[in-house]
Amino acid sequence: MNKKIIEGTLNTPEIIFKYDVGVIVLNGYSLPEYGDNFYDKIDKEVQKFLNVNKENITIIFNLVFMNTYSNKRIFHLIKNCKENVNNLNVIWRYAIDDDDMLEQGEFYESSLGMKFQFISYNENDELFVS
Repeated sequence: MNKKIIEGTLNTPEIIFKYDVGVIVLNGYSLPEYGDNFYDKIDKEVQKFLNVNKENITIIFNLVFMNTYSNKRIFHLIKNCKENVNNLNVIWRYAIDDDDMLEQGEFYESSLGMKFQFISYNENDELFVS
């Protein structure tokens, strides 16, 4: 399996697992109505991913908005990867005028004691990464 895609909805992000290159991409909104159901499924797929990719992983976040529950689960996702991978790279994309999303990424970076790569985009840029 080279790639697995969990389709996004209006309330859940599209999540792309690129097994062959060690990349996870989250695109869109994360405000699932039943957060445990959604994120428990994601955690299981992340664990499968970590079983294949132990050396280098990149997680790219292209989240437009996330609710409080998603915030906690995304923190857990990053922490789990950091603890189980030799080299974790996090790319945090945010709209150039979205200070809240930038600050959320900076909070994760500080709380987890790691360095993120922050990339701003404007309305003319392609939002999602495939």
